[in-house]
Amino acid sequence: MKRKNYKNLFVFLFFALIFTVNCSEVFSVQIDGLKDLNGQNYISNHGKKKELIIFWGTWCKECRQKMGDTLPALDSRKDVAVLTVNMDSDVNRVKNFVDKEGIKLTVLQDTKRALIKDLKVFAVPHWAIYEQEKDGTKWALKDSASAFDINRINAVLNQ
Repeated sequence: MKRKNYKNLFVFLFFALIFTVNCSEVFSVQIDGLKDLNGQNYISNHGKKKELIIFWGTWCKECRQKMGDTLPALDSRKDVAVLTVNMDSDVNRVKNFVDKEGIKLTVLQDTKRALIKDLKVFAVPHWAIYEQEKDGTKWALKDSASAFDINRINAVLNQ
């Protein structure tokens, strides 16, 4: 290989490494700091290694169904905490819905819309799976998508 080709290869690998490091930082989003329905900051203290976050709305029929059956079953796993982020702007409407339906899952709101922007949530349902990094201080994004694909969610959770 010619010297010029080595130089080009080195430059390419250098920028590939920089891009990879920067991408992993972009997707290391702190989940702590979202607000619960009482306006308190959420602090992750469930002791589980993975978090499935579901973005939902009270108007979404599929979301309401998953809140009642599928999500509580996933939350009962020893390694997974299910957190829900409601997209409604009226907190009282959400509180009434949660009380009326007997929802036992953690319901949060992203009042600063930071997580919603980072994950590019434009419609509900939308989900994201985070896994706690080995140092225990950060959560790394494993996968995220619109719609509720239970097969894909289970595949990621079982990794």
